[in-house]
This record gives sequence, C-alpha cells and structure tokens, in this order.
Amino acid sequence: MKVAKLAEQMGLTVTATMEILRKQDFKPKNGQSEIPDEFALELLEVHTKVSTAVNLPPSLPSAKEVKSGEAELPQPGEIGRLTLSDAKTIAEAHGASIETIYTMVDSVKNQYHKILFQSGFQEAERDETYKQMGRAAYQLSVHQERLNKLQQANQKLAEQSTEDIFGLVGIDIKALEQSVQHQIDNFDRNQQLSVESALHLIKTGKPLQNEQGEDIQPDFFTIMQNRINSAISA
Repeated sequence: MKVAKLAEQMGLTVTATMEILRKQDFKPKNGQSEIPDEFALELLEVHTKVSTAVNLPPSLPSAKEVKSGEAELPQPGEIGRLTLSDAKTIAEAHGASIETIYTMVDSVKNQYHKILFQSGFQEAERDETYKQMGRAAYQLSVHQERLNKLQQANQKLAEQSTEDIFGLVGIDIKALEQSVQHQIDNFDRNQQLSVESALHLIKTGKPLQNEQGEDIQPDFFTIMQNRINSAISA
C-alpha cells in the first residue's frame, strides 16, 4: 500500500502519516512510497482504536464535508484523552511503541482542529447576541413587507414619508433601528473582549475577568488558530 493511500484511509495528511511510520522505523521518502499491506492494515487498526479512545471518528472527514453538513464532528469539549494504560494496551496488542501511539494521537487531534478551523466552526459558536441581531433584522423585513402592501392598497400612503407610514401602522422605525444598532454594537464590544480574553489565556493560562470578577469567555476561533499555528510551526 502507498503511504498516500494509508493517509487517505486514516483521514490524515501524508506528512503526519510519514511521521507515524518513522516512529515504527519505516522511512518513506514521499506519499508514493510503498509499505507492506499487512503492516498498513495493522496501523489502520491502531488508528481506529486511538481515534475511538479520544471520541473521534476512525477516518476524519474533509472540511468541505463538515461545512456542507455531509459529515459531523464532536465539539471540542467532547474530545477525550488517551490514558497511559490504554496506550500501553493498544501498543502491546499491535506491536507498536508508546511513542507511535501518542504521535498518532497528536496527529489525529491536530487534523481535527484544522478541520474545525477550515470549516468555519467558530461561526456556530457565536453567542446569543448574534441570534438576536438576526431576529431583529427579520422583524424589520416583515414590517417592510407590510409597508409595501399598504403602499399598493393606497397611493396616498406612498406620498408620505417612510417614518410617517411606519407610524400609521404602529411601528417606531427609529426605535427599531436604534435597537438593532445597539445589539450590533454590543456584539462587536463583547466579541472584542472575547478575543482579548483568548489572547490573555494563551499568554498567561487564564482568561480575562470582568468588573464582577467573572471570567470572560475566550474566543474559540482565536484559540483554535493559535493551536493550529503552534502545531504547524512545531
């Protein structure tokens, strides 16, 4: 089996797969290098057990599949750790070294984080303020549709100002616009604090705190990007 084929079946990059093989004293030159089928199948079994142990699928999907909804991944908080005793059990059952097992764990988790980043996972983790902004915008569009129907029914309404027309149907357009803008401003302000808290967590190991002494939720995207950059530069 070629290294590239093994990498594809494990859902890992060729580079990560070659690193795992080197831990088992195989020194492939590139993705087209051949390895014994029996050894490749054994390594696939190890990979399946390692992935299952940390609550990840045996073969990671692509970022495109996750983004389109064709595949799903567990959330970061659901990812587990491989204990030393479990690592030893897997290693002994398949003639692998402990170093190989933990190299595989790191490769699987690094690939998982890259997929989350590439598929825009952070968009799904934004706070309730973003949802409220969407609701406000939707309500504004509903009111606009009501206005259009009124204009079609009575030409005189079309001659009046938009603000007057909204007033006739009991809608304070200025208050509505101010409410939407207020929610947008709050979201931007909270998001900036979240990013600053994430950077503080990366530097010091602790998130920022608000005036009440409560932790400010760190920005998931910022943390993931830092982990990916660290993994790439490692």
